[in-house]
Amino acid sequence: MTSENIGEYEILLERPKYVEEKFNAKDKKSILKTGDVLTNIVGASIGRTAVFDRDDVANINQAVCLIRCEPQRLNNYYLAYLLNSPLFKQVLHDNEVNNARANLSLGFFSQLPVPMPAIQKQQEIVAKLDACREETQRLTRICEQKLVTLRPPDTAIAVRAGGEIPSRAAAAGAALDLVAGTWRDTPADRQWIAPSATQAYDEIDRFHTPPVDASTWAEWDYVNVVT
Repeated sequence: MTSENIGEYEILLERPKYVEEKFNAKDKKSILKTGDVLTNIVGASIGRTAVFDRDDVANINQAVCLIRCEPQRLNNYYLAYLLNSPLFKQVLHDNEVNNARANLSLGFFSQLPVPMPAIQKQQEIVAKLDACREETQRLTRICEQKLVTLRPPDTAIAVRAGGEIPSRAAAAGAALDLVAGTWRDTPADRQWIAPSATQAYDEIDRFHTPPVDASTWAEWDYVNVVT
């Protein structure tokens, strides 16, 4: 396990590296256990931290610091959240030694003050932060589904694509922050906002022939209403 394998909150094994089995007998302190906290101590990724959550036999090299928590005193995931936080990363960078390459010593980590509320409180904090991360990841996936790529000559530009009506999005407080250009309602948008009685009826009553002969078949038409 090198610094390349330690991501924020996750172990990255797209490019695993291997050592001979006899290395375990030579350097037993480098052997990992499930639940160990691993943080990078060399280079631009200093402070990037993850919990080793695998059952594989694995070792670390000198670019990674291994922290083995006493479970009755310090929750390993709580510590990972601390070390990945902007506050602690700043503390780490403020104390790095810049030789040929920025690094932190193991001695520094042995003296690093860590706030330690009761273990039950640590577990509660981890549960809340886990829920926040899951929701953030869910929203990120939704946003990524609205991204398309424009490919003018010799470049690629990621842009957001959506089906919102500009004036209605603005009324709901969800207007886009434009860098350039305009975002206005089109005639088709205005038809959705203020349809004639016939258009509204046709939209609501637009049922289709069931694709199969099934007595339980039904059709829904979803409409977002802004008040």
